[in-house]
Amino acid sequence: MVVRLIDFQPNRGNMPYKDPKKNKESKDNWAKRQVLLNPNYQRERWLKCVYGLSLDTYTKMLHQQNGVCAICGECPPIPKGRKSSLFVDHDHKTGSLRGLLCHKCNIWLAALESVEWAQKATVYLTQHAKSAEPW
Repeated sequence: MVVRLIDFQPNRGNMPYKDPKKNKESKDNWAKRQVLLNPNYQRERWLKCVYGLSLDTYTKMLHQQNGVCAICGECPPIPKGRKSSLFVDHDHKTGSLRGLLCHKCNIWLAALESVEWAQKATVYLTQHAKSAEPW
């Protein structure tokens, strides 16, 4: 049996293992280590990638709003493993951040941003408020 030196070298950055399973294991182990070293790793990465926001800035925004939704003022229950249950609200056209919202307000605000949809919804509700006919 011939033993090659490369079989004993650890994976260094972009030098892949010959076995694809080892590449996946190495990547998975790296991600797990990051989470163990920093429990907020995934949250920090998500905020930075999607909104360009650091976890510190998010926390400051959360404190400025006293930990409640910027619209309804409610404090929704915090899911296990998270520090907050408030979502980052941003303008989809400009990308500018506006505040932190609960899930309900975030969904409603997204719907209201479409003026055409809001007008159609108003017409629909007005029509059905006048006629109280059951199905």
